[in-house]
Amino acid sequence: SAPVMTALMTSGLGGVPFMTYDMAGYSYAKPGVYFEEGTLETESQIYTRAIEYTAFTPCIQTHGDVRHLYDMTEEAQKIASLYTDVHMQLLPLMQKLSKEACQTGMPVVRHLVLNYADDANVYPIEDEFMLGDALLVAPILEAQTFQKEVYLPAGNTWTNLLTGEIVEGGKSVSVAANLGQVPVFMNNASADAAELASVFGGINWNAIKNWK
Repeated sequence: SAPVMTALMTSGLGGVPFMTYDMAGYSYAKPGVYFEEGTLETESQIYTRAIEYTAFTPCIQTHGDVRHLYDMTEEAQKIASLYTDVHMQLLPLMQKLSKEACQTGMPVVRHLVLNYADDANVYPIEDEFMLGDALLVAPILEAQTFQKEVYLPAGNTWTNLLTGEIVEGGKSVSVAANLGQVPVFMNNASADAAELASVFGGINWNAIKNWK
């Protein structure tokens, strides 16, 4: 959800370098009480969008009075499997960023301002974040949303990892994101770009790119 996104980034700005949230960002009105019959698809969409988001944070975590993944739709389970694998492939980057966080205090998940302080357009943005300096992630935060305007900071070019399109920074672009897809852009100037090529050229990400 949007408030969770804001909390994630402000925690980093406030000196907390490691941050995620309890998926999928909601709980039932009463402990142990599931949603009403017929809402499984809605709940599965919330869960799916949440795992697309948390796959690019230090950990994926779920607990409390929420339905578990094995209770979700088959589609949600397949999507979750893909993003869990991508998360595992990103562990070397997470470990590198974690070491940097311990040494400098720079958070793993960053508000754009930490990387692009010279770009005034990034200051009010609260629905995108950087994973290190390599990846810009723009999670889908509202139900029944399959298109998102994403601002790409000025100063370098960006590759849309869902389409392969290379875009000049300093402007907003409209990105399609079916259920199962999260807008992610590679900073082509990052030293980590070459190492991450195998992740985003691999079988799991290709399945995400082609998800319909």
